[in-house]
Amino acid sequence: MQAALAQAQADALTQAEANDQLLDVIAGLKWLGFRAERARWGAETARSPGLTLEQHIKAALKLLAPKRGVTTVAPVRTASNAAPPPAQSVPERAVVVLPAASPEESPETATMSAAEVDKELSRVPA
Repeated sequence: MQAALAQAQADALTQAEANDQLLDVIAGLKWLGFRAERARWGAETARSPGLTLEQHIKAALKLLAPKRGVTTVAPVRTASNAAPPPAQSVPERAVVVLPAASPEESPETATMSAAEVDKELSRVPA
């Protein structure tokens, strides 16, 4: 009887800690700008036993905010000594798709020169 009671208390404590962690993940995601329902969905979907709080938040972020990047049109050289492509094949301006602030919003588009694209790309951490 004592062993069953101790096991039930241990299970209840584990469940309470898991619920506390879920609430912490939801709070963290809301602080990062996600709406409550999206934060709850991400936290519940990413829930897995044995994850630390940091791992749980990272897993939820991977679901909510997929990897973002900038796509540009650029000439490709096949060899180090290859001649540069003709000037008319290099676009003067590139259309860049900027990521949306949240999954519900549509992405923004902007037209940038190659120099502006290079400047923006230099700001992005590797």
